Amino acid sequence: DSIMGYLKIRVLSDSDFRIDFGKYKFCSLIIEMDIDDGVRSTINFESLNNGFTYIQLYTDIGNQANLKFTNKFIKNEFNFFETNHMVGFNTKVADKLYAYSTGNQHYDIIKNVIHEEDNGISEIDCNGVIDGSGSMIFRGVLKTDKNHIDGAFNTKTLNLSNGNPFVDSIPTLEIGSNLVSIKHSAAIESIDYKKLFYLESRGMNEEEAKLLIINSFLGL
Repeated sequence: DSIMGYLKIRVLSDSDFRIDFGKYKFCSLIIEMDIDDGVRSTINFESLNNGFTYIQLYTDIGNQANLKFTNKFIKNEFNFFETNHMVGFNTKVADKLYAYSTGNQHYDIIKNVIHEEDNGISEIDCNGVIDGSGSMIFRGVLKTDKNHIDGAFNTKTLNLSNGNPFVDSIPTLEIGSNLVSIKHSAAIESIDYKKLFYLESRGMNEEEAKLLIINSFLGL
């Protein structure tokens, strides 16, 4: 029911794979991932209905690679997930995270991206739903002093709680070059009652309509 330790992964060629932490009630891991030049890969991390999840992920991404990361952390009691991407020359990284907190669950999500070479693209998107008295924190840094970097760091949280949850988003940019196009955004919003009314007018009850909106927001 538990897993602890250090995991080393090397990706040598194009491949898609998924790592599921949901079967462990207690998960504490440090993961190092080396990704070779030119690799095109989709990598999924998931933890659903778990107890305690503490993960630190370090990726060293080679030149001219194209990586897509998808992370889903749904209804876990406690989540700490830190990602650190080191990005090579002419490489594209897309990292999407979805989190759902209910009751008194706590989420602390960190996304760090460092472009070490010129001509890179990074897209970081964190989407969270909180429905209870827990916490949802998104933070991290998009950093470079190189040229011709396109980047975006976006966070969005849907607050459904009638209680007193703690919600915060702190996307940070550290830029040491003028030849870049990098932006960030942070939004905390409530449910769109126009969408809720529309779905109810099509025969759904309130709970069914709300669940459909949540699942759509989380990409489920």
